[in-house]
Parts: sequence; structure tokens; C-alpha cells
Amino acid sequence: MWLRAPPAADSAPRPTEIPLGFRPDDTYPDLMAHAKTSYVCLPCRAAYKQPYDRGMQRVCPRCAQALIHVGSAFAAPRRRDTAAWRTLSVLLHAGVRFHKSCCGAPGYRPRTLSEVRERMTYARRSGEPFAQSLVRYEVPSAPPRH
Repeated sequence: MWLRAPPAADSAPRPTEIPLGFRPDDTYPDLMAHAKTSYVCLPCRAAYKQPYDRGMQRVCPRCAQALIHVGSAFAAPRRRDTAAWRTLSVLLHAGVRFHKSCCGAPGYRPRTLSEVRERMTYARRSGEPFAQSLVRYEVPSAPPRH
């Protein structure tokens, strides 16, 4: 929504329209805020939302280790839920991230260690890459043995 700017008292040129919520004394000229994405520290079991910058390495404010970029569709488990953090650790070390797809969600991600074990067993038996089998919604049943 746009509002008309008040008439200028001085002779300096002013914009004819200003966006709602924009203060003339703002030093940040961008009118739209940049989208934030999630970063995770596995040793601290902490997640942070920060603006994405490809060239900048993020550091955990608690332990000063490098943060892992996990994507904007990430929802962190509770800090005391150690099983969920172990599951997340397996996913991140396999290269699985939580970026939004065309439909808005990142797709299927296993939530328990048993789901991770099931998919990793399938990957070993079938020869499929771990990252690909970890994001499978359903694991195909094993072929019958003769």
C-alpha cells in the first residue's frame, strides 16, 4: 500500500510516493526485506534463521563452529529430542537439505532413526545413493529370493 508523501518544505526534490511503513530516516534503502533461511549447529543442537549470503560462512554464537545451511523449509526439533537430532545429523551428512520445491514443501524426510535405517538398508542392497534413498516416501519391498 502506498501513501502520498507530505509536501516538501525545502526545495530538495522528494519522491512523490513512499511505501507504507517506510521511514525517511531509514538507512537501509531496500524496501523489501530479504528472505531468511535456516542454519544449524549440530553439536549445540541449535537452529538460527539468518539472511542467505553465499559468500559468507556463518558461525555458531554458542560454540564458534561453522553452521550448516539447511534451507528455508526447515523446522528444527526440540533441543532435548536427541533422537531427532541424530536423524537430522544423518540426513545432513548424506547431503539432504530442506529447500522449498515448486509446491512449497521440501518433500519427504525421515523423522525417526528406524526410518533412516530402513532407507539406508535399502540403499546398500539396491546400490542407490544414500541421499536419494533417504528422501524416498516409501521403500520398495525387497525382490523375492529364489
